[in-house]
Amino acid sequence: HLRLDSHPCMAALVARDAPVEAVWRALVAMSLAYRRLSFACPAKGLHTSVPRVFFTSDAVLRLEADIARFGLEPLIVSERAHEIAFSLRESQLGVAYVIAGSSLGSKRISETLLLHDDARVRSIEYFGAMAASAAGFAEVIQALRQCLTTPKAMQLAAQAANSAFECFAQAMDDVRSASKAKATQ
Repeated sequence: HLRLDSHPCMAALVARDAPVEAVWRALVAMSLAYRRLSFACPAKGLHTSVPRVFFTSDAVLRLEADIARFGLEPLIVSERAHEIAFSLRESQLGVAYVIAGSSLGSKRISETLLLHDDARVRSIEYFGAMAASAAGFAEVIQALRQCLTTPKAMQLAAQAANSAFECFAQAMDDVRSASKAKATQ
């Protein structure tokens, strides 16, 4: 979690004067992470105790629309899947915890981006939409309390949550590398 929060891509989202391309790269990285997670966690296979709202393609669609408004040349980044044993209810809840929890920080990010000088940055809708879904975090916490009744279940959920955090951090690393490679061409 700390690796993700301290990542330079995330820093661009909470800095009022961040370069436009840095904000764009952060959005590209988040979209990439969602796509990688979606390969690992298809919504059709969710257990009934897992809140579905956080496993739809809505987040990716919003991010893609926000990214397109920047009008910048796309980056070529690997679309590899992120490995999570997602057939397990506990693992699904661990990932849901990470995604739903991000809605809490999205409000701060949304407020910061609204103060940016560039209209493309101010028009980003994803973080506002995620902040509006923050009530879903309580639903995830309730599901965690009901389902994680053994140390093994807690361990599986924690491993999946850590893996989801790592998926986002790795996507941010991959986007930074692709951006650096593109700049040297």
